Amino acid sequence: MNYRIALVSTLFVLASLTFFALPSCSSHSSDSTASGVGDSTGTATLASLDSIVVEGTYYEDQNKKSGPSLHASIVFRYLAGDSTLEHLFSRIAFGDQYASLSPRAAVDAYIRDMSIEYTIQDESTEEMSQEDLNELKSDLQLSTKVGYIDSLVISVHKDLAEYYAGAVHGNYGTGFYNIDRRTKTLLRESDYFVEDYAAQLTKILQRRLLISYKVKTLEELEEKEGISAVDLTPNDNCSIGPKGLTYIYNPYEIGPYALGQVTIFVPYEDLQPILRPGSILSHYLPH
Repeated sequence: MNYRIALVSTLFVLASLTFFALPSCSSHSSDSTASGVGDSTGTATLASLDSIVVEGTYYEDQNKKSGPSLHASIVFRYLAGDSTLEHLFSRIAFGDQYASLSPRAAVDAYIRDMSIEYTIQDESTEEMSQEDLNELKSDLQLSTKVGYIDSLVISVHKDLAEYYAGAVHGNYGTGFYNIDRRTKTLLRESDYFVEDYAAQLTKILQRRLLISYKVKTLEELEEKEGISAVDLTPNDNCSIGPKGLTYIYNPYEIGPYALGQVTIFVPYEDLQPILRPGSILSHYLPH
């Protein structure tokens, strides 16, 4: 059974927009330690974690608080003190067009752009009464966190949920992004594995699913759990951890919306046969 891939993503917006002030509840905090994260030996790694939290409701007519509206909640956590990493965190959280901005500027620009994107009227709303327009309420929730950090990598987790007014239901998803601390660049699946790795990695992921759900065949897995693992392919959406990679498949990728997210943990030992020579993942293999 083939399911359409519908990963959560925000829409592209016009590049040149005039800045205007938006009322919101905003806070800024810092923490000298990355709570809950550690290096490959399991000990805590000190890092300069900072966060920006913004929550507010934005209307098409902000002065009158009328028309279509967007309720936005942003929790942006990032590593502070290194401008290259700060810009990379902005890119991860909000998109390529925000990569050149500082964290605070990126948050402000993103909220400004999304408030326009979600509240702008089109042909479908031309005949609507003002009362009906006021009921067009959208919602956007975005949060980032450092899921794992050590001397080699930073694994960033991004959660995004959105609801467009009038839609049958909202959508949501999680993105994993791994940063090479030595080069301060994003890592991709192809950086880890040998050429033509996809077929072998697919079999590894399918095998881990069968083990996780305690079934013997892919057909049994779909019948019992609704997971169409036959359609599964490596999606580059994986998080580096101390013991293995964690893959996540968002709604519609390998099953219906009701299935929700599917996570697959793969120990590094399983991946060893397809690791590229010198792969950063080889540092995590047991010795």
